[in-house]
Amino acid sequence: MNYQKSTRLALAVFVFFAAARVLNAQVLSVTNRLQLWLKADAGITTNASGGVTQWADQSTHGNNAVQITDAAAPLFVANAQNNKPALRFDGVDDFLDVADADSISIAGDISSFFVVKFDDFATYRAVWGKTVDNLPAPTDYYTLPGTGIPRLYRGDGQGTGASDIGAADGAARFRAGTYLVAGFEMAGTTATHYLNGQTTGGGEITATLLDGDQPLKVGTRNDFFTKMKGEIAELL
Repeated sequence: MNYQKSTRLALAVFVFFAAARVLNAQVLSVTNRLQLWLKADAGITTNASGGVTQWADQSTHGNNAVQITDAAAPLFVANAQNNKPALRFDGVDDFLDVADADSISIAGDISSFFVVKFDDFATYRAVWGKTVDNLPAPTDYYTLPGTGIPRLYRGDGQGTGASDIGAADGAARFRAGTYLVAGFEMAGTTATHYLNGQTTGGGEITATLLDGDQPLKVGTRNDFFTKMKGEIAELL
């Protein structure tokens, strides 16, 4: 994810991912202001069962994603697609934690993109969130049950009033069972969703944004209600 100075940087990063959505190459040329970069072909530590216990951040900030409980570690899949790896989340209890740090406490403009495959949309499917319980503090992102529509929440983690929380949905459904390149950005109060190189909806979020000093969770959020079921190959 990036602190976002301009849409141009966010789109440059996204165009890269759209070009690599079949996981041919994972070489990022635009790293200015990059706060977190997790990619499955670098920085992976596994346990004896092949579960990922650490996913090392490839940015300069050392925001490594870790799992200290073996049973909750996502599975490393060496050949997820086109001989490129991914992490498989079981949709039950798999997740990774990134410890709270100033560099990922982005209560302002942000862009985030990811290469993912969802098995289904039977329930709320998370990619990542930084929340206080079920409230964005400042960010929560998941897909809606049944439709696969992505939803972005941003807020202050302190309540459900209009000044505390706001949401913007994407306009295009995600497809289950196939790799896709998706993401979002927020500049000022304008949130925009992306899917495979195209803008796909968004909206205005006018809530106050505050960071809740909680870990960033990959594959769920702080109350564990949303759960990734599928694969994540790259996240920034």
